[in-house]
Amino acid sequence: MQESIELSTQLKKSDGKLWGWFMPIDDAIVQNINELGWKRLVANIENAEPMYCAIVSIGNGVKGITLNRPFVEKNGFLLDQELKLKLVEDRSKYGMPLSEEFEATLESDPEAQEHFNSLTPGKQRNLIYFADNVKASDIRIRRALVVMNHLKIHRGKIDFKALTHEMKEANNREKLS
Repeated sequence: MQESIELSTQLKKSDGKLWGWFMPIDDAIVQNINELGWKRLVANIENAEPMYCAIVSIGNGVKGITLNRPFVEKNGFLLDQELKLKLVEDRSKYGMPLSEEFEATLESDPEAQEHFNSLTPGKQRNLIYFADNVKASDIRIRRALVVMNHLKIHRGKIDFKALTHEMKEANNREKLS
């Protein structure tokens, strides 16, 4: 079985409103990925940290991998820059890395874990990113606890506006203590 796919592509910017930065992927490579049964990928791009992703339709028949602006800026990538990629199948449980803090919080609360596991994979990744996208361990713990509490209060539904408000309240409580 093929372990990785290596290719060169260029960094592009979409004209549409849905996607921003992306790397177009040739149809033959997309077909190869589909034949291998890979749904989620880990893209190793030059010297950047590995990026967990999927092939998406950009529009006008173009397929590619999207990148967010912070990732592009952090790595100093430029429009039309040639990028060398090494793609491998993502075999992680949630389609992205899970911090020890999030995992421990999840395991310590069976009710929240049940709600979390009933979410779609995309919603799970949203919550993991929300909680884990900080450097400090104590903040990751606080965010994970807020996410778990939110899932219990809202019976497994996500209200992102309410979640953001709950996070602000938790941050304010932390400042006061």
